[in-house]
Amino acid sequence: YELSREFEKNIIEETKDNVKRIRHHACLGLWCGNNEIETAWMNWESFQGHPEKLRADYIKQFEYVLPRAVEEVDDRTFYWPSSPSSGGCFDHPNDENRGDVHYWEVWHGLKPFEDYRNYYFRFCSEFGFQSFPSIKTVKSFTEKEDRNIFSRVMESHQKNNAANGKILYYLSENFLYP
Repeated sequence: YELSREFEKNIIEETKDNVKRIRHHACLGLWCGNNEIETAWMNWESFQGHPEKLRADYIKQFEYVLPRAVEEVDDRTFYWPSSPSSGGCFDHPNDENRGDVHYWEVWHGLKPFEDYRNYYFRFCSEFGFQSFPSIKTVKSFTEKEDRNIFSRVMESHQKNNAANGKILYYLSENFLYP
């Protein structure tokens, strides 16, 4: 977003309100300015071609405005501008040797599970593999005849069009059919 004075004041106020509200939680490890905007700006086609002013506004918002607002109300918890990031300023976000990394090549790239062993990330803050809900949850929204991953009901609850096929692919690659 374009960073006007009014918008900046709104960001500061909202940040302080939220930090005050949850800063006492024991599970809080750090404050993170955003998820994947820095790496998206560098690597995702949909983020290409934006005016340079938006990039400057991004740096101002996530590397100056937000950390100062956070520090005013919580000077004990570390602030990190984006995840993944190597520390900001678009300096090679997702570098496996600095900052944090998101690694999705197994899920999105159909790499084998063993591929995780090929990397020694400094800190991998996001990776994963989708799963189905517990059978108890499935039973809460299906009839018995709908309990097939490709049924209309199960497909309508799946928000990733390719996911059921990916899960079946990985099952067939790693386990024998019963």
